Amino acid sequence: MGVLLVDDEIELITALAERLDLRGIPAQWAASAKEALMLLKDGCFDIAVLDIKMPVTGGIELMHQIKAECPETQFIFLSGHHSEQTYRQVCKNCAGASYLIKPVDIHSLIDEMDKLRKSRSENGVDSTFSDDCDRQCR
Repeated sequence: MGVLLVDDEIELITALAERLDLRGIPAQWAASAKEALMLLKDGCFDIAVLDIKMPVTGGIELMHQIKAECPETQFIFLSGHHSEQTYRQVCKNCAGASYLIKPVDIHSLIDEMDKLRKSRSENGVDSTFSDDCDRQCR
C-alpha cells in the first residue's frame, strides 16, 4: 500500500512518514501540492493523506487534481483547525474520505487507512464515513 502524505508542516509530515515506514507501510511525503503532483509522475498512490489548509493549494483542491490523474486514490484529510464548517466542507466535496484532527495519533491514522483499504476491496466507498457525513451535513 503506497501512501502519499502532504502537509506544509514538515516536522509533522516527516515524523508520520517515518512512523509509517517503521510499521511496514511505505510512505512518501511532500510539503506542498506542487511537490505532491510531481511525485505522481512516478505512479499513483493507494491513499493520500492531505492537510486541508495549506498555502497556495489546499487539500480539497489537491484531491481534485490527484483524482484527475489517479481516480482510484482514496483520501484522508487532516486539519489543525477543527470546526463544523471544515468538517462539512470535507463531507460536501469528498464522499468516502476520512477526516482526522491534528495532532494525529499514528494508530488512528493506520485504522483509517485500514478502513479505506477494506471499503475499497468491498465496494470502493467507505459507507460508514459517508453515512456519518450525510447525517452531520444536513
